[in-house]
Amino acid sequence: MDSISQRKNTQDAWDLFRAGKFFHFVITVCDREHEERCPIYPKPFAKLYWPFPEPENFTGTHEEKLEQMRNLRDSIKKRVEQFVEETSGFSQGSK
Repeated sequence: MDSISQRKNTQDAWDLFRAGKFFHFVITVCDREHEERCPIYPKPFAKLYWPFPEPENFTGTHEEKLEQMRNLRDSIKKRVEQFVEETSGFSQGSK
């Protein structure tokens, strides 16, 4: 994510905050090495850190990198599904 996109995403979050819309959760998926590039969000929220490898660090042939990307995609999907199941009743009635 370049710095322009990062600022845009962060600005969108602040616009929602000013409009009275809040995040219940903010989930970061960057590794510790790149965590400082994650957008900043206004509180209150529960920040969850899910470390996943950075695709830019994948090595090997094109096919090997593609397989690593597919594995990453599947891992993120599985973790999101688990999160949804764990929090399925959290936001009902609390907007």
